[in-house]
Amino acid sequence: MTDKLWSMDNIAEYLGVGKDLVRKRLICKGNFPKAIVLPTGGSRGSHRRWVPAEVKKWVLKHRG
Repeated sequence: MTDKLWSMDNIAEYLGVGKDLVRKRLICKGNFPKAIVLPTGGSRGSHRRWVPAEVKKWVLKHRG
């Protein structure tokens, strides 16, 4: 399925970096695409997911 939402793991894999870098240095930036928050309940609260096309567009905009 091509319209699957991405997790932080998916973003890290796409960029070829570690999940910690994605969590601590990328998704916290104000200009990074906003996450979709899935209310899954339970002890972990919710899960954040991103639209792949938005992440890819952001990457292309910031390539140097």
